[in-house]
Amino acid sequence: MKICLYYKTIDDITGGANSFIRNLELFLRSSGFDISHELDDDYDVLFLNGANKAPGKFFSYNNIYRLRRTGYSNPLKRVVSGRKKKTVKILYRLDGLRKVYANIENKMDEIQLKAIKLADHIIFQSKFSCDIFRQFGYGGNNFTIIHNGVDDKIFNMTGKNMWNGKDPLKVASCSWSNNIAKGHRIISELSLLDGVDVSFVGNWAKGVPLNCVNIKSPAHQSEIAKFFKESHIFIFPSLNESCSNVLLEALACGLPVLYEDSGSNKEIARDYGVKIDSGNLANALKEAKDGYLTFSENIKRDVYKFSIKHAGEKYIEAIAKV
Repeated sequence: MKICLYYKTIDDITGGANSFIRNLELFLRSSGFDISHELDDDYDVLFLNGANKAPGKFFSYNNIYRLRRTGYSNPLKRVVSGRKKKTVKILYRLDGLRKVYANIENKMDEIQLKAIKLADHIIFQSKFSCDIFRQFGYGGNNFTIIHNGVDDKIFNMTGKNMWNGKDPLKVASCSWSNNIAKGHRIISELSLLDGVDVSFVGNWAKGVPLNCVNIKSPAHQSEIAKFFKESHIFIFPSLNESCSNVLLEALACGLPVLYEDSGSNKEIARDYGVKIDSGNLANALKEAKDGYLTFSENIKRDVYKFSIKHAGEKYIEAIAKV
């Protein structure tokens, strides 16, 4: 089977939304699928991710409509190719809505909410994501919920540093974005508590005091994995996440989580950590310390669920439905 897997090009700096799609492509290739990146190629299924056509450029609704009806993005290309008109099946993986995540009206949301009606089958990254699209008008049942997965050749528990219950707790935090919704303020407040050593990799939000946070520059995935394995727990206070890759990466490296009960965070991490009470971080920290061994064992038991192999198998099932 041939699939057109269309997504914008990115580097491998962690935090890129398409790191999952890149890993998924490698998994599908290894599973025997023929993958194309050309919209006007001859293929069985068109896999669209969000509404990105290229960095800084979006599909229009008409682009997607034309692809579905004729199999070509441009009528002239159909003539030049000499191939007959064909109906294309569309598997649509939807990103979150920026109007929910950042309270910003944007072109991406507008296209996704309209083009969702053209999809044969939809993949939502979480129940939270599905519920959001339902709030904005989606009423179908042609969907599957599949959490993202990480490259377990990089993000794994090999060499994981376990907390001994006595030394200061090494708390990891990470965000490529400096958006205040990532929860930098809570990370900063946590760093003031006794018995913790808080480090942050990525871009810090302007106007938020560092307090005792150790700042590290944005890093590549292998460096992020090393950072996670040297840490004891992960704090993730980000709001309205559809399905955070970095949260899954931390879990895959064996880190229990202090998480904000927002978006899909609890859906993913409920068995592996503690919900943050921003009014009393000390209580949440104590609960995380008390439950450290239990959470670590739960992660070890379920670590396969965070992998690209687990997600990829479910994507193959969705492709079969299309």
